[in-house]
Amino acid sequence: MEKNKILAKIITQIEGNPEKLDDFLVSNKENKISKIIGFTGSPGSGKSTLISSITDFLRNQNKKVAILAIDPKSPLSRGAFFGDRIRMQKHYLDSNVFIRSISGNTKSGVNPAVPSISKVFEASGFDYILIESVGTGQSEIDLSFFVDVLVLVLSPGDGDDVQFLKAGILEVADIYAVNKSDTAGYDKFFNLLKSQPIFDKGKPLVRVSGISSEGIPGLCKIIDELWRKFFEEGKLTKKRKKALLKQAELFLIDKLEEIINSENIMNFNSLKEAKDFLISQILESGRDNV
Repeated sequence: MEKNKILAKIITQIEGNPEKLDDFLVSNKENKISKIIGFTGSPGSGKSTLISSITDFLRNQNKKVAILAIDPKSPLSRGAFFGDRIRMQKHYLDSNVFIRSISGNTKSGVNPAVPSISKVFEASGFDYILIESVGTGQSEIDLSFFVDVLVLVLSPGDGDDVQFLKAGILEVADIYAVNKSDTAGYDKFFNLLKSQPIFDKGKPLVRVSGISSEGIPGLCKIIDELWRKFFEEGKLTKKRKKALLKQAELFLIDKLEEIINSENIMNFNSLKEAKDFLISQILESGRDNV
């Protein structure tokens, strides 16, 4: 447990100053590649419960698991309520499970420090890194840039049965886990999903229950097989390199929000003046960090 306390302090430092990551990686590096698996879906779909059940299964396989839960950030107070840690508290006494909550970006729902924290977990020897998104809706696709495999968690009662069947997150997910298989109306919901054209392309659609653990072994097997396929095809290497550019974009968005929310904003007479001001502030910030 003492090791996890040290890890928590390191992540806090890197979350506030990602440039410290390189110093950590120089002295802490294991010869393994972690499997970074993302879980997204609408609020109430059961992501936290499903991740907890998956963690149980992986621990029974003697795998080390790191869980990164992204919670909503208030655009006003900039604070967040870390509720996911409460739902996963059964794992807190397991020294081979590390759980961390961070607040999400107010625009995309993903914290720009996610890739850096994942590298810390990987260098610390975790076999699996499970990342739970904030669950902001159909357009939440930024998490797909920062994970090796993205699981979209769906469940009966998510609202209009066809509302989620739109462009966006449905297109970028790699696996579709239909949760709450023990609830009323599940079969109708599952069959409606199964009839959608996107599943003609062979994307996995899995029946699961985070509460009863039904389908968890099968879901984990599919995740491992797909991860291995992406690794062998070289897709993981390309994806992780592209993540750096996406991470830089999110950092810029955060910086822009900070500038805009500042009380020291001058008056502008045109859009061009406002745009030029923001660009100058970003450039000045970059010089300060060199």
